[in-house]
Amino acid sequence: MEDTISIEEIQEPKSKRILKTVSWGLFALFCLLFFTLLRIPQTKITATLLGMVNQEIAPMGYALSADEGKIKLGFGLYYELSGVKVLKTATQKALSFSKLELHPSIIAAVQGKLGGDLVLEEGEGRIYGSVYIKNQKPEADLKIESLNLGRIGVLPFLSPDLQGTAEVKGTIQIEEKNGQIGLELSRISLDETKIQGFQIPKIALATGSIDIEIAQPNVKIKTFRLGRAAASDDLYVSLKGDVKLAQYIDSSDANLRVELSLSPKLQQSFSLLDALLGQMKQKDGSYKFKLIGPLNASMPQPDT
Repeated sequence: MEDTISIEEIQEPKSKRILKTVSWGLFALFCLLFFTLLRIPQTKITATLLGMVNQEIAPMGYALSADEGKIKLGFGLYYELSGVKVLKTATQKALSFSKLELHPSIIAAVQGKLGGDLVLEEGEGRIYGSVYIKNQKPEADLKIESLNLGRIGVLPFLSPDLQGTAEVKGTIQIEEKNGQIGLELSRISLDETKIQGFQIPKIALATGSIDIEIAQPNVKIKTFRLGRAAASDDLYVSLKGDVKLAQYIDSSDANLRVELSLSPKLQQSFSLLDALLGQMKQKDGSYKFKLIGPLNASMPQPDT
């Protein structure tokens, strides 16, 4: 007995045929785009990509550069840059990473945003998540794993007079006007240096913790701690309070409570500290005070 096939089984549903046609069309478009990009010199693509990013971040005082770039195919097309540097144009200090993977977002581009998912690597550490920029306003949702701040040059990037290192992990979430920063630090070390005429010896700290909420123009510092109180650390400092952001960070309005302890080694380097904070000294030798007013002009006041 011969098998029989119904007409319904032969005739494919119209909606399914349309879906298949569209899928093949998109696949053909993808192949055309992919092989077209392969024929374009990588140096031109790298220059175009860096130009687009620098157009957005230049007004913020930064510039991005890379030694080499190439298109790769993994979970979709993505771009890989090696020898990446984020330069602060005012000081010519840079953050350095061995590799940056950028997975551009087409949906974000349609919305007028530049960015997508990224992975930044240096040594065994990495930063991964998503970053978008629109009208010089960044948005970010990032996770940090085992990142060595000394390898990437964070301290001189923040302040040219500082050199040192620390291991950091945590999260950074930034929206247009809101944000959350939660970081855990370990193996903190600051190199010997001179600040404002004071010779500062090498400083070693075991741990640190940062927990900050941003609701512009207000920044709430829930936790900012370096070192451990009553421990073998050279320094213990704790900040809590609020900062109202101004156009320039130095003129932002602070309302902070500060606790500070120094090891005998640091007390010798800051021999004039008692003259400045003598009224705020506690029985255990630590200092407690307030900082109220503009960050660049606030003076310690007793914390009563």
